[in-house]
Formats: sequence, structure tokens, C-alpha cells
Amino acid sequence: MSLQSHDHVERIKHVRRPKKTPAERARRQKAQKKRLVALGVPQAEADKLQPIVIRTMLTHPKKVTQALAKRAAKAAEAKEPDAAALSMQEETSVLSIEQAGAGVRRLRLAAPGTCSTARPGQFVHVRVPALDPGAMRRPISICDAGVGVLTLVFKIVGRGTEALATVRPGDKVDVLGPLGNGFPVSDPGARFYALVGGGYGVAPLYFLAREL
Repeated sequence: MSLQSHDHVERIKHVRRPKKTPAERARRQKAQKKRLVALGVPQAEADKLQPIVIRTMLTHPKKVTQALAKRAAKAAEAKEPDAAALSMQEETSVLSIEQAGAGVRRLRLAAPGTCSTARPGQFVHVRVPALDPGAMRRPISICDAGVGVLTLVFKIVGRGTEALATVRPGDKVDVLGPLGNGFPVSDPGARFYALVGGGYGVAPLYFLAREL
């Protein structure tokens, strides 16, 4: 390289870009903020960020979306009510009991208190009327919790569920619940969900599918 060409390169290196006008800078910052909002950043929050912070965030969009997802999950967890605080003991009335398959029964109870706080994936502890008062309660998943009507689906597999299958409309059944944390839904805005279950274990998925 000749000395003359070397000097030419040095002159090019020192050429400064023309400064942007205030209007151009404002338009650029507005476009950058719009991109941040598209990633999920609230508009009010984007408006408070410094330009250099905005440029850094746009350089790593994946990290921004991950951070927003973690923040949303923490916020949802903070709002999640204490399941134990919402559980209650309630004397319910049998509305109906019917066969839902081989050895499977669908029990519908009038339980407005339990239904008011029940969430998909929770269960109740049922005191079986035909057993001794000191007998252990039977845990049964909630199949549905409509307007004051609690639906339980269970399989006759032992002395307790066999006795529970003998109740008739009008009988009183003591339940304790709802208990458990329920099904976590990590992305409530998703378009599709895959619910997988087997046998009478699909019973709580009905409640979940209805709520999604």
C-alpha cells in the first residue's frame, strides 16, 4: 500500500457521521419503544427507559421476553390465594348418583360454598355417611364445580368408595375442601392445550378444559 493510499484510509476513519436532528432522534426512539412494546414491555414502562437501555434490550430480545415471563409468573404466584385458607367443611346434599362406566360413579352434590372457591386440579375429602364417624375421609378429585353443584367421579375400589356408591338423592355428605394447589397454567394466553389422562383419572381434566 502506498503512503498516499494509507493517508486516504486514515482520512476515511476520521470522517464523522452527520448528527441526527432532534426530530430524527425522536422518531427513532419512538420506533424503538414500539418494538419493545411488541415484545411485551408495558408502554408506560418503555416510556421511562433511557435510549441506551432500550437499545441494549432490543439487542437481546429473547432475554427480554424471558424476563417478562418470569416477572408475570412471580406476579401470578403472589396473587395466588392460599388454598388452605379457602378450604372449608360443608355439609352437602346428594342431588344424583349415576353409573359413569364399569365400577365408576358420578356423584353430584349441592355444595355452593365449596364450588365458590374450587379450581381445576383440586380435590375434596369426603366423609362417607355409611362408615363409622371415626373412619378416614376419602380424597376425590373435583370433576366439575358449576353454580353450586359439585361433581365427583370415583371408582369403586374398596370399602369406602363401595359405601359411598350407596348414597341416594337427599342424603347428607360432609366434604372438606377444596384442597390442593390445582393445575398450573403457565401460559394462559395459549391457543391450544394438550390435556392427557387415563381411565377415571381424566375426571379433573373436564373441569380444567371448561375453564381454559
